[in-house]
Amino acid sequence: MSDKGREVVKAIHGIRGIGDVVKIIEGKKVIGYRELPMALRELHDGAIYLHGGRVYEVYKLDLGSRTAQVRKLPGGLRFLHNGAIYL
Repeated sequence: MSDKGREVVKAIHGIRGIGDVVKIIEGKKVIGYRELPMALRELHDGAIYLHGGRVYEVYKLDLGSRTAQVRKLPGGLRFLHNGAIYL
């Protein structure tokens, strides 16, 4: 990799894409990121979000601060699913 390539990779801070991202936050901890516009589809208020095999509910999407506040759903629900579920 060239020096210029290293500079670009450092500036991106992620490998998924370039552009606006929404931080997914549980309490005070960032548990993940989702790119716009997919965040609008998957992280709206009341959405069920699967992350790391755990089930969360989105209770606040704030586009101004690019954050989605989530809470873990009770009952120890765990799923092995790797993609979005659209109903």
